[in-house]
Amino acid sequence: MTKVRDFDQVLEVAARLFGERGYEATRLDDVANELGVLKGSLYYYTSSKAELLLHINGRRLQKLIGNARSILDSDGSAVERMEGILRAHVRSIDEYYPESSQWFVPIIVKPSRNRRGRSNPPPDSGQLHREYAAIVKQAVEDGQASGEFRTDLDPKVASLGLLGACNWLTRWYEKGLRYDIDDIADILLKLLLDGLKATDRKAST
Repeated sequence: MTKVRDFDQVLEVAARLFGERGYEATRLDDVANELGVLKGSLYYYTSSKAELLLHINGRRLQKLIGNARSILDSDGSAVERMEGILRAHVRSIDEYYPESSQWFVPIIVKPSRNRRGRSNPPPDSGQLHREYAAIVKQAVEDGQASGEFRTDLDPKVASLGLLGACNWLTRWYEKGLRYDIDDIADILLKLLLDGLKATDRKAST
């Protein structure tokens, strides 16, 4: 019987199987079989496949948050920074495909007694989503303050709308389509940013 190397190995295998087969169609037994261990061995690391998905999605969100913060704090116009944040978001869907197709699957995590010494509780996905949305909202507000973005748009609604449009890509994107991910990003950003930009903005000096 093979020994699991570490929790990252469990997550990599689970992420691949969720992406290939779908979250609902994948069982913990499938993850264990792929790792070459008994299902019971997985309970040292997780109490359920729902927790595994929370961990998988959480680490990707944390990466997006780090990238978005760096871009928000960088030099450049508000438009350039917003474009950088959204383009990085769209590219991540391609980078982690087909895992990304399962990022927004509704899941319910029930309290479990299978905790046997585990020290890796799942991240608070709600808090991570709020943290990420707050960064995008700040990017909208920065653009409104500089005169680059329309001020008649509520920044919270605008930021959530931008993220929603990008997130929907996980429902239909497939590698090998007519357009590659950068072509798709160009189309989405044109649609989204043209609606966000102030039309009467004077040229900056």
